[in-house]
Amino acid sequence: MLSIRSDVESVGLSVASIIYSEVFQEMYGQLVISTILIYDTIITMDKEVQYFWSSPRKFVSLIYFLNRYVGVFSALSSPFYDTFRASNTLPIFVLVY
Repeated sequence: MLSIRSDVESVGLSVASIIYSEVFQEMYGQLVISTILIYDTIITMDKEVQYFWSSPRKFVSLIYFLNRYVGVFSALSSPFYDTFRASNTLPIFVLVY
């Protein structure tokens, strides 16, 4: 039967350490993805300026821009979103478990 518990000690250190480990593994994975996307954006910026920003705008240019920068924006904003989501979700899990 599930009951509400008010402290991490009642859940058990093994469960708390598993949750802690998985949260940080996800955060480090997201950091790796963000780093690779930023690195790719920086090393290809010269070609992007040459081919994209100096050419006339077309529908294909819009598709390229959305494909490139929505992914970068998502990768950069995801760690901040996940931090708030994890801080709001983790205590609820610990209390209900």
